[in-house]
Amino acid sequence: MRESMKFFSLLALLAAIAIFSGSALAQTSISDLQTELQSGRIAVEIMRGNGSSSGMAIEGKIRNTSPITIRINTDLLRPMYLGNRTSKSRQNMIAFSLYERGGRFYTDGNNSFIEVPPNQSMDVDLIAYCADFEKDNPSSADQFEISEVPPEISGIAQKIAHYKRRNPNVDVTIAAQVALWLVQGLSPDEIRTTFQF
Repeated sequence: MRESMKFFSLLALLAAIAIFSGSALAQTSISDLQTELQSGRIAVEIMRGNGSSSGMAIEGKIRNTSPITIRINTDLLRPMYLGNRTSKSRQNMIAFSLYERGGRFYTDGNNSFIEVPPNQSMDVDLIAYCADFEKDNPSSADQFEISEVPPEISGIAQKIAHYKRRNPNVDVTIAAQVALWLVQGLSPDEIRTTFQF
């Protein structure tokens, strides 16, 4: 009897260690925003414009719905299309990066990421670019919803995201914005009428 009690005590201890180790591992791994949104562990509370067409152009709030800290890579694995659900006359946007409000982030020497505490909301900024040349910049009154990048700009958006992940210290704001408009058939001269490069 005593032997079986020791066995069950040892088994319980091993189970507790395994659960703790799995939880600790989940807290230190770095994931992608879209993966976390699809899993439901992260939810978008709001995404809105700030008056800019390119760069740190979207402000938002996300919520960690889980009981553990979630680390999210600052560079998105896939670009996110942000459809303007408030105004059809103002721009839709394509997001490529996510930071804590003010551009803050952490690094482990290899990856840049944000940490969203368990069961809490966090203010975030997204680096995003205009998808619609002819429309006005989104204002703080404009709210966005996430959807798939339209096929006509999906290829260039993937290339921009790939380049940005491989070159995290390079400012691609002007090049990315111009590329998104060029692939839609605009000429450099047309783009220069409202966006200098």
